[in-house]
Amino acid sequence: LDHHGDYMHIGDTFHRLYSLLHLRGHTDARQLRSFGIYHHDPLVTPKDALYAQAAVALTLPKAASPLTATTIAAGRYAVMRHQGPYAELERAYHWFYHDWLLASPYQIADRPLVEEYLNDVQTTAPGDLLTDIYIPLAQA
Repeated sequence: LDHHGDYMHIGDTFHRLYSLLHLRGHTDARQLRSFGIYHHDPLVTPKDALYAQAAVALTLPKAASPLTATTIAAGRYAVMRHQGPYAELERAYHWFYHDWLLASPYQIADRPLVEEYLNDVQTTAPGDLLTDIYIPLAQA
């Protein structure tokens, strides 16, 4: 499900996604692998121009509007696991861009960044939330 605007509000889009899937007979939608696919850098793109997708891994015969089918691009990714509230993800990104990336032989590839949410925000304490961050890489 497309999300436009501030990335800090993608939770609302996930809520809509799970509700739509539930209405369409997927009563276990919150149990599916959930991904945020982020197409813009929020440090250089105005909030009102940001675009992301709230996604779940699900095979459907055809995605009916407003849902769309998408594929996470193949390629090399750096993967970091973050434990804690989503509001603290910025610390993990800061470490990656300011420490790890500068010391590596890689640069950021021209593909969306992906976050996989490994547990349910509705039933998990904020300090126990697990998020895998997939940052697309290319050889420098």
